[in-house]
Amino acid sequence: MPIKYPLGLLFLISQISLAQPPSNPKPSSDLSSPSLAMHGRLPRYFRSGPPIAEELAAARAGAAPKNIQWKGLRFLVHDADSLKDITNSGAEAIYEKLSCNADLVVLGKVMANTSHLSFWGTVYTDYLFHVESIWRAKPLNTNPPSLNQQIIITKPGGALLVNGDPVSFEFEGFPELKPGITYIQFVKLIPESLAYQSINEYSTLEANGEDWSLIRGSSRIKIPRLNQDGIRVSVSNWTKSCKD
Repeated sequence: MPIKYPLGLLFLISQISLAQPPSNPKPSSDLSSPSLAMHGRLPRYFRSGPPIAEELAAARAGAAPKNIQWKGLRFLVHDADSLKDITNSGAEAIYEKLSCNADLVVLGKVMANTSHLSFWGTVYTDYLFHVESIWRAKPLNTNPPSLNQQIIITKPGGALLVNGDPVSFEFEGFPELKPGITYIQFVKLIPESLAYQSINEYSTLEANGEDWSLIRGSSRIKIPRLNQDGIRVSVSNWTKSCKD
């Protein structure tokens, strides 16, 4: 038997429904947000081999007979091209392509960071990044970043404790971002978390006086012809011809 509602009640229900627009997810600026947990399963953080706990146990057991002071495991990952032969035209071609591939190109500084263990046993770090300038922003979500907003960028590498043992991963092409230093970031949106991730080993440039440098391990290499003002103008010109 159908349920009958008074006409006035039906009108009220209708008004309530119309008054509630569809909610749009907002990107989190909280490094402890549960929405960021899915970063641990990003394909970039895949690692083959035994579980990290097994490697730690084997390394710890092997250190004692050799009188080696146990300090945990440190992984050095050589994942970047050599820059010794980079040319002006080569650098410009790299960053023209990055500018078009990026969902977001921003300048700013790191405010905080948190390292995590991925599903496969690598270490990655989520960074809280303060946006000081936006050079490119594709309209991919309904809440794009704005000036002075904080976004989250996830990158390979970092250090933490696994069952009390120190573990660190250092990726040559993805250097640690440090507070107080100005960076340019070429990044892609992660739709599930509304955070961002670096595109490749060229995605981070560090301010170096009037120039911009790529970091490779402990080395810093200035990018030819792309100085502070030049790269901003170049990104603006390159993105005008991008095929989005």
